[in-house]
Amino acid sequence: MKTLLITLALVLFAAPAFAQTWHTANQVTLAWDAVPKVQTTDAANKYQVYTKVGAAGTPQKVGAEITTTQQAITFSAEGRYFLCAQAVRYPQGETVGIPSTISCSDVAVNVQGGVPFGVVYFVAPAGPGGLRLVP
Repeated sequence: MKTLLITLALVLFAAPAFAQTWHTANQVTLAWDAVPKVQTTDAANKYQVYTKVGAAGTPQKVGAEITTTQQAITFSAEGRYFLCAQAVRYPQGETVGIPSTISCSDVAVNVQGGVPFGVVYFVAPAGPGGLRLVP
């Protein structure tokens, strides 16, 4: 009986940890918190956005580095995507950035609220044609 209660407790408390939210869309806007400068003399941090297919996928860059803390992402190929962002530091006088680790939406500690999320994109079918009234 004790083993059954322990097993039941593990299932009930562990299940929310595996929760994940999928959003179906062809375009989303990813936002993140600003990363403070390491030194006050640094140039403003830049950010690089990525998408990856599956948790084990390799992040692929979306556009160039930006200085804002959000970016629109448009999908053109069907799939299940996780979204990622990386901060890039530019010390004073340097032209080569120092990147942070990449934070992705499939990792609970990286997302607001602690619930991992992703985006699902499916191509919409063609609209029906040949509309008519049937007598």
